[in-house]
Formats: sequence, C-alpha cells, structure tokens
Amino acid sequence: MDHPPHLFSHEEASALIPVLRPMLRAIQEQKHELDTIRLKLEPYTEAMRTNGHATEAAQLEIKLRDLAHSIGAAVAEIQDLGIEVKDLGMGLVDFPTVRDDRIVYLCWMVDEPQIDFWHELDTGLSGREPL
Repeated sequence: MDHPPHLFSHEEASALIPVLRPMLRAIQEQKHELDTIRLKLEPYTEAMRTNGHATEAAQLEIKLRDLAHSIGAAVAEIQDLGIEVKDLGMGLVDFPTVRDDRIVYLCWMVDEPQIDFWHELDTGLSGREPL
C-alpha cells in the first residue's frame, strides 16, 4: 500500500541541505568512479576473460558491484526521508510540498546554496520557477 508523500515546508527542506549536500557529493564521486570502471570493463571481451585477463575483469566487476550497492543504499537513505532523487549526476532532488493548495516540488541541486525553486509534478527541471 502506498503512503501519501511527506510534504515538506520550505524551512524543513532547507534544514536538510547541510545533511544532503555531503551525501549527494559522495554519491556523485562514487557514480564517477562507477562510470570509470564501466569504461575500463568495456574492452574485456568474453575471450579476453578466459585468456589471462579474468582476474583483472573480476576485480573490476567486484568493485563495480560494491559501488552500485553503496550508491543504491545512499539513494535509499535519502528516499526514506521522503525526498525524491531525480538525477545523480546533477545532484538533483525534489521535496514534495504544498503551494497554492496543490502538491508541487521544491527543487534543489547540490551546487545551489539554498532551495530557491519549485516546479509542478509533471514539469521537472525545465519547469522550475523561482520561489
């Protein structure tokens, strides 16, 4: 059964920024490392894995799996707060809120000093409006 979303006040969402910023930065670093490992794994064909490169490929795959698990756990921790993670690369998150008697999102990116934008549920980043 789905629960209604937690609705954040601007003050409540803003108070979470000092906690979210380092979490999102760490996720971004891990995602960059994960993407780098994926690129390193691309040249390892199945034939190469059975011809002397199996250990290298296996080590990269273990690291890839560990990073993916760590990123997933960190994202789940943010989502458990009622915050929607929209884009890991940009560090983009949305906080459900009420504006003019309807549910919308407060929108924040990790590089922004504070929450200054909102958007409708169906518009996303391109529909951001100043508060």
